[in-house]
Amino acid sequence: MKTLKITFASLALVLFTFAGKADGKKVDEKMSMTYAVKTFVNAFSHGKASGISEIFDDNVKLTTSRGSKIVTYSKSDILQMLKNTNGVEQNCKTSYSVIENLPSQVIVKVNQAYDSFTKINYVTMAQTDKGWKITNISSAFQ
Repeated sequence: MKTLKITFASLALVLFTFAGKADGKKVDEKMSMTYAVKTFVNAFSHGKASGISEIFDDNVKLTTSRGSKIVTYSKSDILQMLKNTNGVEQNCKTSYSVIENLPSQVIVKVNQAYDSFTKINYVTMAQTDKGWKITNISSAFQ
């Protein structure tokens, strides 16, 4: 009976090991800074919000100004906005560049250039044990 338990335990260990390795590349990719930036761009510019929730920190904030008033949105507010624009392709050219790159934190500038104005998003991300997470988005219009 002891041999049977050891055999089943060994078999389970082998199966879990191979299952983890089969999906390991996708897990590593989803933890990368590049994945987080591209997911952000896909959601905000191309209406493809799939995976956006997992790259947002629980306390993520989006701030923007409306005239002289500063408006702040929570994670649930941002996700609701993205849900409402799901599938909507923005009529803009999007580009991004890394402004500051530290081992545990990065600031990325994402430009959405429309015909008559540009929306500039400063996206702050932090390295966590669950990958890169967006902690803050600050939007301005030019």
